[in-house]
Amino acid sequence: MTLFSSKNDESLTDLESKMGPGKVSASVDTKALISQLKLIASDPSVLKGLEDGERLQLKQVARSAADALETPFETMVRIVYSIKLTQYLKPLLLVTARIGQDHGIFSKLCATAGPVSLGELLTASKLPCDTLESIMDSICARGMARRLEAQVFTATPVTHLLSSPELRAAHTHYHDSVLPALTKLKDFLHDPHGPRTAWQMGHDTDLSYYAWLDAHPARKEAFHIYMEAHVIGLPTWLDVLDFEKEFAAGARADDVIFVDVGGSNGQQCAALKERYAGLPGRVILQDRPAVLNSALEVQGMEKMGYDYLTEQPVKDSRVLYFRQILHNNDDETCKKILRAQLSAMGSNTVLVIDDKVLPDRELLTDTVESEYQASLSLVMRALFNSQERREAHWRRLVEEAGLVVKEVRKYTDWDDAVVLCVKQ
Repeated sequence: MTLFSSKNDESLTDLESKMGPGKVSASVDTKALISQLKLIASDPSVLKGLEDGERLQLKQVARSAADALETPFETMVRIVYSIKLTQYLKPLLLVTARIGQDHGIFSKLCATAGPVSLGELLTASKLPCDTLESIMDSICARGMARRLEAQVFTATPVTHLLSSPELRAAHTHYHDSVLPALTKLKDFLHDPHGPRTAWQMGHDTDLSYYAWLDAHPARKEAFHIYMEAHVIGLPTWLDVLDFEKEFAAGARADDVIFVDVGGSNGQQCAALKERYAGLPGRVILQDRPAVLNSALEVQGMEKMGYDYLTEQPVKDSRVLYFRQILHNNDDETCKKILRAQLSAMGSNTVLVIDDKVLPDRELLTDTVESEYQASLSLVMRALFNSQERREAHWRRLVEEAGLVVKEVRKYTDWDDAVVLCVKQ
């Protein structure tokens, strides 16, 4: 069988060897199955009563069935074009989406109540006709718009989603900032201890990731919009910690109850203040002075310039909090960061790591969650030569830095968790 065979004869033969000749097609009412899947696709509310376990099982079986029906050529296409990767990491799909956004195709479709002609899209996009036709073929093939007839199109719910500020920011971030790094990951891994990360190779720069963002304000803005938007509606670390009872009990006005180390704009300080209005004690935001200049103005939040590779100046605080700091760094740098906090930690100090904690077991297959987690870890390798860590990895890393993990509490289905650490 050649790579470009139009039928997956090998799979059919395997099935018949298990079930007997002629029993494959007879065992499935194909028309009924197609009809039911069409019903689900057109109106997902028919599955409203499904338990989460059943919903997950249906998703997994549907994905596995789709893979089983592939021809070798289709499999090749899916791998080459990364069609099954998590939403923002599908290179060709990502490129097409960015073109649709950048050239006003989606905004034109969304702004028009009825059908939109190719001519109207030509005016809006300022693209050559042949190029636009190819782009619209790709956009419609991927469900990002609908072709009503030859050279006539209309928006879909996905079109409107792609036109939102949040999705524009996400695509800008992954296409303009992350994708060049991913294209160099293969080359980088030939010399992972070399002078440049895959990020620096992809952008042909000696700047670190965050320094590069500082030099490119539009990309920095897209990154921050995406980072804030992609967690909207999800639980937070405050949902699995009773901060007042566990950390601030008996605190006086001059006690430091919370230090957000490398806390950027102070969003977590603001969340803590909002959740526990009137909580006694000092709340401190630490970051580079240049970052603090654009931080939020939060009532009762102090700002302090600090490099977390140096000794922590705030002594005996109740909580030292690190959100998505350590996953940006390799193990040795993480240990330096953690050791820099040790001399400041008192008997009541808890160091809280808010980060991904992947399960020690292998990730589930055929789920959006597992695809996302696996892809995200490679993104961290490309950007920082780091990774997302499993629980056993966190425990080993923390112990080698002179701390011990007291407890791990997960707060989302995407393996976001807090790792509570104390001095050994």
